[in-house]
Amino acid sequence: MEYAPGVKGVQFRVIDTAGIREASDQTEAIGVEKTFKEVKRSSILVYVYDVLETYPDKVMYDLRQLTEGEQIPLVIIANKSDKLSELSEAEQYTRSRTFDNGLLAMEYELDQTYQIIRISAKS
Repeated sequence: MEYAPGVKGVQFRVIDTAGIREASDQTEAIGVEKTFKEVKRSSILVYVYDVLETYPDKVMYDLRQLTEGEQIPLVIIANKSDKLSELSEAEQYTRSRTFDNGLLAMEYELDQTYQIIRISAKS
């Protein structure tokens, strides 16, 4: 999806791409390929992810792939950040044990590497 708004006389283009993931078919592969092409043409990358669906290692991997060889400013938005505190103890334990170095270590690395805007419908 593409949108070209103007703010105080300054024109810019906002492109919402398919994102990056393993493509299950040719159509999806084309969408993922287009994502990389659009990032290469961009002046800024706004990366939005759902904290309940996307682990920090995936965010780090995506950002490295998207910005490889590029000097592009990043805005990283962690959506639904208020929902993490609502996970049961069992869910939190499972999430933290999913990776060798633990989820908290990866969240720390993500926070140390990038500035993240945490948003939710409540705030």
